[in-house]
Amino acid sequence: MKITYLHNSSFIVSWPDHMVIIDYYKHSPGTSISDGVLRPHYFADLPRVSVLATHGHGDHFNPVILTWSKERPIDYVFGFDLAEKVQHPGAIFMRPGEVTKLGDLEITAFGSTDEGVSFLLRKGEDSLFHAGDLNNWHWQEESTPQEIAQAEADFLRELQVISLRAQHLDVAFFPIDPRLKTDIHRGARQFVEATRPKHLIPMHFGEFLRLSDKLREDIEPYSKLTYLSRPGESIEI
Repeated sequence: MKITYLHNSSFIVSWPDHMVIIDYYKHSPGTSISDGVLRPHYFADLPRVSVLATHGHGDHFNPVILTWSKERPIDYVFGFDLAEKVQHPGAIFMRPGEVTKLGDLEITAFGSTDEGVSFLLRKGEDSLFHAGDLNNWHWQEESTPQEIAQAEADFLRELQVISLRAQHLDVAFFPIDPRLKTDIHRGARQFVEATRPKHLIPMHFGEFLRLSDKLREDIEPYSKLTYLSRPGESIEI
């Protein structure tokens, strides 16, 4: 299984017989994968290509992905909130708890604490979780104590559901967003404590994330912190 970082929350997960593109949105500037940009010729000859979008926020979904099916067959799987925005024959729109299969790839949708869904992918013995915008959006410096308590309760409720079904994860892509300031690691730590993925790959950090000692202290008792920072950077797992 090969994982390639594109930008923000966008990744390619690929096997010899199947490429999955998740939450693609950066289509310019640039022309190549090293810019975080894909063009149809990049995957023209692959046996199967699936494009997933957890939700419709502009940093997770670019309508350009719908034009790719003019070049070759593509599976589209989207969070349910995109049903009103996207009209494409054959597109699948998923709600939390629903499962769909694309060949031997099984996709399960879970909830979010923002728009849309999060996705669990299983193919053979490989398993991955892409959180989308699921996080403990914990604005310590800005929110009231009541708002903070509600945000945490909402997140922990979703996390309880996920931890029951998303066991034995190889990889989890999870937001570590610098805008959260002092609580940047809070949701990620709670997530890895509950699910124990082998690798936690940060996302949703924009252009760059500084890996602090505190981040490593929070994550590495439970998961290996695996940081892909440059568009086009890949690892094999």
